[in-house]
Amino acid sequence: MSGGASDLPHDLLSLVADELGLIDLLSFRAVCRDWRSASTWSTAAVESMHGYPWLLIYGEDSPICILQSRGNMGISYKLRFEELDGAICMASIEGWLLLFNKGSMFFFCPFSRTRIDLPNYPLLELPESYVATFSSAPTRQDCIVAVATKNNAKSSSKLEVRLLFRGYKKWLEYEHETCSGELDMAIYHNGVFHIFHDSSKLLTFISVDGEVTWKLYLLLTVSKGTEPKFDESWLGDKKPVKYVTWKTEKALLSFINRMKNNFGSDSSSITWSISTCGTKFGVQNDPTQCGVIYKEKKVFPPLDPQEGCDSRTCNLKAVWIQPRYFQVSPHQTW
Repeated sequence: MSGGASDLPHDLLSLVADELGLIDLLSFRAVCRDWRSASTWSTAAVESMHGYPWLLIYGEDSPICILQSRGNMGISYKLRFEELDGAICMASIEGWLLLFNKGSMFFFCPFSRTRIDLPNYPLLELPESYVATFSSAPTRQDCIVAVATKNNAKSSSKLEVRLLFRGYKKWLEYEHETCSGELDMAIYHNGVFHIFHDSSKLLTFISVDGEVTWKLYLLLTVSKGTEPKFDESWLGDKKPVKYVTWKTEKALLSFINRMKNNFGSDSSSITWSISTCGTKFGVQNDPTQCGVIYKEKKVFPPLDPQEGCDSRTCNLKAVWIQPRYFQVSPHQTW
């Protein structure tokens, strides 16, 4: 039989691509132009995927990452993303990450390795309390990026919000007096930005022609799979988004246990710390609501510390991300 794998019939290549999982599909597409063309429809199927987000874990200053599929029950892949080296992930929505690295801010899709740079952020370092979100995919003309920050969050009520509209070269800056407390999460839904803070309050705002309108709500109950209830006396003209929250500790603990097994006896003196950013994802069969994972930091101390062993802390960063693939022009700009 003459010829190589690149000479296989297009229809046969398409059948093979249809049977591949996401990671294998990405490797398949990297072989050559013919293989990439044959997997076009498979890629389209990946782009429309919904479901529980995957977990992407990376170190403080390293491009090496571990991608764990389907929460705590999936397969782990070891990958390398130079874009994550030294970066802070600020938001994760439908396969796109919003990353910050010493004043540089950009979008990054790990599955297609697509990067879209934004105009430099006004600050070189982020304050102690921050959240971020964006209104739509960065390839769309209506995309808006929002970053909310607080200094001295526990005592200060001053909130700073910076907005960047698609095509703009400069960030718009606003200030608002709200309640004190840490910022937990930010999302965008139905034309309204939502900022959750202090575990019990929700601040919404709308930007129209450069003018921002704010509304504050008091959260009474938030539980998985149910619509949150609000203090009726605080309600404005438009109710906030209907959302469901997801608990992540089980999946994070599963990852830590795998790491402990890899380290063996050396793990007995390690305290594991994982910081995650806020994530928004779609809810199957219900376009009226969205799934929310709060920004959080989990610490897992050693279960059986050994006497005489030097203790140390391993600080990791993580982000929940939906497995999505986007075909974007290499010349795509903001």
